Parts: sequence; C-alpha cells; structure tokens
Amino acid sequence: MIALGTDVFNQFLSGAYEMDRYVYDAPVAENISALLALIAFWNATRLNITLQCVLPYDERLRIFVSWEQQLEMESLGKTTRADGTVIVGNTGQAVWGGHGDESQHSFYQWLREGTGRTSIDLISCEKPGHSHEELHRVMIENARAQAEALVTRDPSMPWFNGVTTISISDLTPKTLGALMAMYEHKITMLGTLFGLNPFDQPGVEFGKKLSREAEN
Repeated sequence: MIALGTDVFNQFLSGAYEMDRYVYDAPVAENISALLALIAFWNATRLNITLQCVLPYDERLRIFVSWEQQLEMESLGKTTRADGTVIVGNTGQAVWGGHGDESQHSFYQWLREGTGRTSIDLISCEKPGHSHEELHRVMIENARAQAEALVTRDPSMPWFNGVTTISISDLTPKTLGALMAMYEHKITMLGTLFGLNPFDQPGVEFGKKLSREAEN
C-alpha cells in the first residue's frame, strides 16, 4: 500500500473479496478452491505425492513461489490435529518451484524423468503486460507444451506428475488479489480435510521459546 498507493491496494482487496464471495457461494463441483484442495488431498493421501512444485510463467509472479511456500508449509506442516490426536500419513506437501521459463533449463529434466512423484501447478497469464507480445506468445506456447510433457511419463514406472494448469487472462492488482485468495481458501479447506488448524505455528513458536531461553 505504501509503495503503490491506496487505489491499487483497494483493487487488490476487491479481487480478494470477489474470490471470497465466489468460494462461499459456488457449489463444490464448480468451486476452484475446493477442487484444488481435493486434488491436493488426493495426491497426498492416495497417491503418496509429497512435493508441490509451483511454476509461474510470468516474471511478475516470480516471488509467488515463496509466498505459496510460506502459505502452505507453515499452515499444513503439522502432525497433530486440532483435537490433539496424531495424524498418520501425509498432510501438507513440501512447496518449491521457480520461474517456469528458467526452470525448464534447471530442474524440468528431473520432473520429466527423475525418480519422484510431484504435484505441479503451472501458472500463466494470457496478456503479457509489456510490449514484447511475440516473445510472450512463445513463452505461453512453451508453458502449454511443458505441461503436456510433464504429465506424459512412462506408465510402467512408479514415478509420475500430477499437473494442474492455471491461466489468468490479465495480471492486474484485482486478479492478483483473487489468485492469492484462491490459494488461501484452498489451504483453509485442506486444514479441514486433514483436521489441522492452519492458523497456528507451534513449531515456529517452539523455536522462539528456545531463543528466549538462550538469551536468558
């Protein structure tokens, strides 16, 4: 808000609010946050996928990976339910990733043919937000081709990827607010499915407690 001003920040909040209302009103079969949560729950508990890779194909979303990492891992990185019982099996996934175009020459080979099971969110924006439209078109085509390549693996092998593609028409403060709220609702729903409280961080607080004891 300090950097961009009140008007831009209000547009951001408006997009988040519209997503809030959509998630509240939409039936589960059409609710994008609910579907993302159900896919993640299935991947973790039934397919034994412990990794979530986020791949934005837009420079403006470069730090979105770090934000999603904090959102999911701090909220769901727990083994104890809200009622105090211990969970057996997987809960939240380890989130990592990077800018899609650069990552093609970094870790896509591992995703494509390595010995792992990974859930992948590939995010792209149809409009470039800059004047290099031809370069943007090539990047979007790369994103679509890589999504197909990442999901196409040898079916006889135990290693595979679960790929979800998310396309935004235009990246504005409003659509960014909606995108972030979409993921936040996904995590809240996953907390319900796992029986976790996504709004506390006992592990982090324990570290702070030890730090205070060391100071004394």
